[in-house]
Amino acid sequence: MSSKVIYIGGKNFLVPMHNRFGNAVEFLRYGHKETTFQPPELFDYVDVQWFVTKNGTAFKCSHLPSDSLREPVYIIGGLRSEARFNPHLFEIARQAGIPLVFIELPKSEKPTGFMPQVEDVIQHVLLVDTPFIEKYRGQNINLLGHSTGAAGIVKYLWQSESQATEILSKFSEIRTMSTFLKASFEASVWQRHVYPRYARNHPDAVYGDTWQDRGHGALQSLFGAEAHGPKYTRLHHSEILYMAGWARETLEELQSKPCPIAVQRSRQIEFWHGANDGASDLHTVFKIAARISADVTVLRHTGHYMYSPERMAALLYHFYNNGTAIKQPLSLRLPRLGKPSLSFRMPALGSHLTSRMISERTGLTQTPHHEPPLPQLIPIGK
Repeated sequence: MSSKVIYIGGKNFLVPMHNRFGNAVEFLRYGHKETTFQPPELFDYVDVQWFVTKNGTAFKCSHLPSDSLREPVYIIGGLRSEARFNPHLFEIARQAGIPLVFIELPKSEKPTGFMPQVEDVIQHVLLVDTPFIEKYRGQNINLLGHSTGAAGIVKYLWQSESQATEILSKFSEIRTMSTFLKASFEASVWQRHVYPRYARNHPDAVYGDTWQDRGHGALQSLFGAEAHGPKYTRLHHSEILYMAGWARETLEELQSKPCPIAVQRSRQIEFWHGANDGASDLHTVFKIAARISADVTVLRHTGHYMYSPERMAALLYHFYNNGTAIKQPLSLRLPRLGKPSLSFRMPALGSHLTSRMISERTGLTQTPHHEPPLPQLIPIGK
């Protein structure tokens, strides 16, 4: 079996220029600081419950039930991803009749040392006691993981043959979004030296505190980054280094052992990644995908944040089309000329050479398709 790279999303995924200027100005003014913004409460039709692992780690789940026959989707969010910041996600799913479970990873007041609790929750959800699973016994269940949650899914799929078999038998389709297996700054020739030194000089600073951070964030916003407004919680620089170290150790663990046969033979797993992801390195995902013969779908004009209404509609549509799960990609189109990525690495040699380099370095193949308009989810009964 071979892997392929699929590019989707055109202007549908591009942040409008006037919004980019507004986001850049806002980040220059406020940095990370909170304003009077308060996230809305989730809709009444969303059931929010707390669960506790066997090791005593508490985590929150938001459940959108549905009387339709559509397969449920479980989402394991990234670090600091909260359901209340993404009410449109539940509204999209409700209108389409899709049962949805959003699992939040535990948050810590300390900038380091919290990943054992995060891993504990991911392991609990995948292998011990999946929340609300009794309601969906006998149904195919789809799984999405984002960022740290996505990396955790890959890590536990890789642990052993028995664990891989159990996870693959529980979830019929698995998609990992912005899989955090290598920090983007570590893939940059100069940022791997410059940023750690800068972060160690500002260990207690939150990204956005200093004018250097604000200039960096404003420039990212101009190139289309989404989540730099003051309503989003930013990470401490020491926390960014800690997470980069965890990703590095996780990647080394994956590279040091063979992938379980069940994962290699499965066609249930696919990686999704933003072409302009400034947090998680895309080429590392290419290499991991090639090892397990999994496809990679690259979302053009997309950074690390993937919860916008357009992108989530595309992801959910990937599972459903008028109630029927689909396997084929939405579309494929190679970008003509690379733009500066959010980590300031420029793929400036054009799509043909970039495509050939990806194939040579990772073993992934690319096949061109025409890009149709962004499809719409079709509600039940329509």
